[in-house]
Amino acid sequence: MTSLTELREDSSLEEINGYMDYWRMPRKLKHRIQDYVDQRFAMKVFNEKQILRSMSVALRAEAMRFKCRKALNAVPFFVSVGDDFTNDIIKFLKPEFYQPRDVIIRQGGHGTKMFFIDSGTVEVITDEGYSITKLSDSKYFGERCLLHPVTRQANVIAVTHCHVLSLLAADFHAVLKRYPTVQQLFVELQQESLNPSAYQSYHQSSYSTKVTFADDFYDTSQYPCQSEARTHKG
Repeated sequence: MTSLTELREDSSLEEINGYMDYWRMPRKLKHRIQDYVDQRFAMKVFNEKQILRSMSVALRAEAMRFKCRKALNAVPFFVSVGDDFTNDIIKFLKPEFYQPRDVIIRQGGHGTKMFFIDSGTVEVITDEGYSITKLSDSKYFGERCLLHPVTRQANVIAVTHCHVLSLLAADFHAVLKRYPTVQQLFVELQQESLNPSAYQSYHQSSYSTKVTFADDFYDTSQYPCQSEARTHKG
């Protein structure tokens, strides 16, 4: 017996296919849309906002703390500043989903978000084709926009299907203003970030006494920034 859910899925698929045919979309774009739909119906992409809205305020906060704690624990700064601050930050984390070859960060763009990888793999690559590194589960990137205004020095491109959490720099600083002690630590970190030697080597222990964001981030300052990033051909 066909379930109501299956009927809804069949109806949605028929509507999506009709939409693509009507607009005569190219085959490559159709494949990407179909891949996204497949991920959605395989329960790998969720309408998280709607799910969370259905919960009580207390349950929503607890669910978000459980989901996001792993991501924040990967960043020494957040580990160092205590639960009250990080719990407030968690309220502003936004789930995002990317398909393979999606450009998450574009070289030359203005940095406004930090990203935490929940699952999947991304590649950091310049417009000139230099592959800098690959990052996967529990890693993070783009954090320097929290320290000071930045121009992105490389592209970050999804290699696999990626679930990430994003944090707007504006939201981070709005929370920071409410915590003077944490703000003082952050000011010290900003000053240190202006000195390249303050950034620690790859795989530095997160238990170091030095408060830092970039314990395992890459330094792309050696690569020239382009005014406009080209579309990734990958």
